[in-house]
Amino acid sequence: MPLGVEDKRVPDGHLSASSYYNSNLAPWHGRLNHRYSWSVRTMNVRQYLQVYVENPKRIKGIATQGRQDVNQWVKSYSVSYSERGNSFNPVKEKGRLRVMKRFSYSLI
Repeated sequence: MPLGVEDKRVPDGHLSASSYYNSNLAPWHGRLNHRYSWSVRTMNVRQYLQVYVENPKRIKGIATQGRQDVNQWVKSYSVSYSERGNSFNPVKEKGRLRVMKRFSYSLI
């Protein structure tokens, strides 16, 4: 069952980010198949999109897509989680930081 980011069961106020370019590219637009998207103000490796989930859940997958009107997309990312929101733990694989990579690019 999807978490609800795409269909807005996860409300706009539960999406935040390190930065965003403007109101059309704010974190609450960081949803699949949305007219707009989230885009950072400054391009560097310290940028993040954060999703607050009310009840603890096991997340088994993450889907990403590029912007529908511009050739922009995330090429790789890591995932961290927190139970209380103050200390984040990175997802690791065999003791090493797991980096997700997007190998095929297509505009949707």
